Amino acid sequence: MDDGDRLRAAHDNAGALQRYQAAHGIMKVPTTGIEVAKTLTALGKLVEARAMAIEVANLPVVPGEPSVMPAARQEASTLAAQLATRIPSATFQVWPKEAQATLFVDSAQIPPAAVGLPYKANPGEHVVQVTAPGYQPAEQRFKLEEGGSTTVSVNLVAGAAEPEPAPEQIPPPGAEAPPPAPVDPAATPVEQPDRTRAYIAFGIAGAGAVLGTVTGFMSLSKASAAKDHCSDDICTPEAADDIDSSKSLATFSNIGFGVAIAAGAWGLYEVLSQPSSPAGRTTPPSPHTPRVSVAWVPGLAQASVKGSF
Repeated sequence: MDDGDRLRAAHDNAGALQRYQAAHGIMKVPTTGIEVAKTLTALGKLVEARAMAIEVANLPVVPGEPSVMPAARQEASTLAAQLATRIPSATFQVWPKEAQATLFVDSAQIPPAAVGLPYKANPGEHVVQVTAPGYQPAEQRFKLEEGGSTTVSVNLVAGAAEPEPAPEQIPPPGAEAPPPAPVDPAATPVEQPDRTRAYIAFGIAGAGAVLGTVTGFMSLSKASAAKDHCSDDICTPEAADDIDSSKSLATFSNIGFGVAIAAGAWGLYEVLSQPSSPAGRTTPPSPHTPRVSVAWVPGLAQASVKGSF
């Protein structure tokens, strides 16, 4: 409450309202609620201020409460009566009247039973939105002055009717049915080849190459470490572990490169064996169509690829 008093004295009503609301949320007594109502009034939120004033005026009397509590209830009752004459109102009219309209004022829906009655709102700018089946949505802005009232008329425009589908043309009896429209081969969607297995193969090849490279370097490292314990092809017992590790890693390296070569060949086969266009259609290669040839040399365990892209 003290923080709220200081902020209100510094003309920071928004900050003061936050402090007063916090105090009232804890205490729920007339002396905290009346400050919330007065600060809302200072901020121009007359509708909310009157609702709070009515709430404070109706807080139950506690036996033995300080005299400031009844005084706060009386002040709240007086404030509520004053605000009732200051709060402006708007009455909405929707044309045509037979439209089953739904109204929203500042995004808050007006109950259907309240449409056509004075709608209480705070002074200032507002917007009403109207929707109705068979009509285009409408939106209209209006301004309310303190203590005043106004009538807002909204004219709805019928929505454009959806075009009816064209009736199916049925040939008369005895007439030949028109031939089907020719199909343009160029307009036929071309099925793209499935490269899934090729992607899998190349992925395995990459993994095998990585395995072979890493274990190869590790094997060389172990071999180098073993040489430190060897002289003229004679090694001390300390070199045994490094020699065994080098041989094992070399085996894994060979396996990795073997898998890489086999999977790479599989991937190339999958790429080159896939047709570039559907069966029965030949598409002349464009200047940018890749041309690739592959040569496999089993004796050397190598594959060569050449072409233009």
